[in-house]
Amino acid sequence: MNKAECRKYAGEPLHIRANSGLLCADQIEWLTTARVRVIGHRRILVLQVYSRAGAAQGDLLPKWTVFQQKDDYLTLERREDGTASWRTACFERLSPDWNFVSRCAFLTQTDRKCISRFFHDDTQDGFGCLTAHQKLIQENRRQVRQRKERRRINARMQSVPPVPRGLKRWLYRKIMPAYFFYDAMKGRKTVPGVCSACGREISLSGVRYNGNALCPSCGRELIMKSRGRMGNLFDQETCQVIQRTAPDEVVVRVFKATLHHANQDLDLWEAARQFIRQRPSGKLETSQYYSSFGVWKAGTRPVFSRWQYNFAADLCGYVYPNNLPDALRDTPWQYCPVTQFCGYFQEPVELKPLLTSYITQPKIEHLVKVGFCDLVSDLIYRHQTVRLDQEQNRTHRLLCVGAEDVPFLRDMRIRASGLASFQTYYSMGLKDRQALFLWQNRHGIYYIERNILPFMEVTTPHRFMRYVDGQTRRLTARTDLGRRYQNTYDVVREYADYLDLCRKLEFPLSDSVLFPRDLQKAHDRAAAQWKQKLDAKMRRDFHAAMESIRLHADFELDGMVVLCPQSPEDIIQEGQVLHHCVGTYVDRVAKQECVILFLRRAAEADKPFYTLEIRNRKVVQAQTMNHQPPTPEVQRFLDQWEREVLQAA
Repeated sequence: MNKAECRKYAGEPLHIRANSGLLCADQIEWLTTARVRVIGHRRILVLQVYSRAGAAQGDLLPKWTVFQQKDDYLTLERREDGTASWRTACFERLSPDWNFVSRCAFLTQTDRKCISRFFHDDTQDGFGCLTAHQKLIQENRRQVRQRKERRRINARMQSVPPVPRGLKRWLYRKIMPAYFFYDAMKGRKTVPGVCSACGREISLSGVRYNGNALCPSCGRELIMKSRGRMGNLFDQETCQVIQRTAPDEVVVRVFKATLHHANQDLDLWEAARQFIRQRPSGKLETSQYYSSFGVWKAGTRPVFSRWQYNFAADLCGYVYPNNLPDALRDTPWQYCPVTQFCGYFQEPVELKPLLTSYITQPKIEHLVKVGFCDLVSDLIYRHQTVRLDQEQNRTHRLLCVGAEDVPFLRDMRIRASGLASFQTYYSMGLKDRQALFLWQNRHGIYYIERNILPFMEVTTPHRFMRYVDGQTRRLTARTDLGRRYQNTYDVVREYADYLDLCRKLEFPLSDSVLFPRDLQKAHDRAAAQWKQKLDAKMRRDFHAAMESIRLHADFELDGMVVLCPQSPEDIIQEGQVLHHCVGTYVDRVAKQECVILFLRRAAEADKPFYTLEIRNRKVVQAQTMNHQPPTPEVQRFLDQWEREVLQAA
């Protein structure tokens, strides 16, 4: 459609009498005219859509001009600033209002019939005819886009090699659960049967349904199943195959396998393909496709719920190892330790994060080959951050630990969070860091920044662990403490709280303070002293705050008087009598965040009446019994007091 030619026919003013009844019809929002024009040697239906309210005020230019062909349509929209833009939306989507079409009306009956004559459709006329044909055009557009997308995807799939020949045999022998199928026979010590993995006939003793045994032929662990009781037994597994599609690209093919054991029928179908390519610049490009009824579609498989398992959408699977050397040769992943990583876990994994992380985090290869697969798993799949010196090639320097710590951490199967804690111990120069780390993991002690590190500044790991273990034996054995101390972690938390109190109270951290004979009594004494110190400070701050406001608070008028509380207890008692929460404001008053005053009747100055909260020389709250607002009489008093006393201070 020639947009330049179409613009010549846009913006035709509305021809309507000033006293026309259509301009007064509130149920109509848009007026529409329809004409057939020859534009660019083609017959085009031109619809001008005017605002009825705008036309009533003299704005006779159209809001939208729709150019409709038999196989296409286009709309020119006029903005409020006078500019115009093209839109491809259908007529009923020109406005966001859900009832847009029902709020439109044709200027004349000729305009209504013009649409059905243009489409040669006698079954319907007006907007119904227009929207029906536009929906057909939309469907044709969608099909064109779909065919174009399918041609692009099919061309993308041309580079994928055939499925490896040994895939099904590998699934049978190595991946699918292995069973010992037998016919139940009473009174026999050995029962003949068949191993589902290798297919050979074997005899086993001690056979019982769902029992376990080892196949003497292939060595697989077997689950015993009686043919008479197993019913329709089947298993489902996911496997992945890596294949090279270009010198700088590989594809991960995800297969779904279902094995029906009754007839040994293995149903294998491909669920997804993930292409990973490294550009010459080093940038990675990934594209993902899924199979839907034999048709490849771009993206990930849609699922009903992300929180519910979906077998077809699961991308984690066992990795087919037999073709890996040939598939990765002469690619950026030639030395990627896929075999070592997957062989370490012996469970389904997702290959795409491993292959992409191998390029973005080159030290992953080093860590896998020296045995830190659990750490690599955290870095790849859980996106945990850990401090690694990427410039180093020695393992201990890469991990930022000592050389003697590498075998220890490998045997511990260290993960990212544990390595971060151990790196902290190493940076502090702790000699017994390995023993401390073992002790910490054995007792499930975390948050070392609070529970362990403060002690390492004043004592050694050996003395710390020995003291905590001794206190744990004493305190957990006592029955008079209830559930206060149930395990070592509870003692460590109490010990950390005790050390924090000692530092706040500025105690000298001698051995008698650091290692009290009874941790529970020492902690309670320190907590009481700290509370007493806080209470004394709070009272001093409270009285200082009250003294600063006392001279400006005294005011009496119309039998009412404003008073200052004499102590924190006065505020607490006020809240208890009036049943509101002012008692919690004592700390705020001491910190001078606000001021609490009492409004009393002069004749009953000792009886609580209203409680006032003052901020920035304004009354922000005035409440009486059960949070009731002030009466008009009280409000007049507060307004005058605020104006004459607070604002004038």
